[in-house]
Amino acid sequence: MPYQFIPLKAGGKRHVYLPVNRDYKPLGMKNAFVNYEDHLTNAVVFARDPHRFKDIWFDPKTLYLYNDSPRSRLDYFERLGHLMALSAKKFFGPGESPYK
Repeated sequence: MPYQFIPLKAGGKRHVYLPVNRDYKPLGMKNAFVNYEDHLTNAVVFARDPHRFKDIWFDPKTLYLYNDSPRSRLDYFERLGHLMALSAKKFFGPGESPYK
């Protein structure tokens, strides 16, 4: 489950973020050192600054979707669904195609 979205530098593209799990690793990973920049293929690109999205983040400053409080998880899936509907696309680097 995405816990936080980490901003990445991606060759001049804006609003590129890597969803990370509770261990601050890319989704599906754990117990390993991770250089976030090496995981651009797991990143998403938002059409606009996600810090400005209303009613999505549990903490809009740091882009956390939940924390240790049960209250933060009550509507987690609803907020996550709204987030993905806000023009989030998978990141594709130079020369990559979404149709491969």
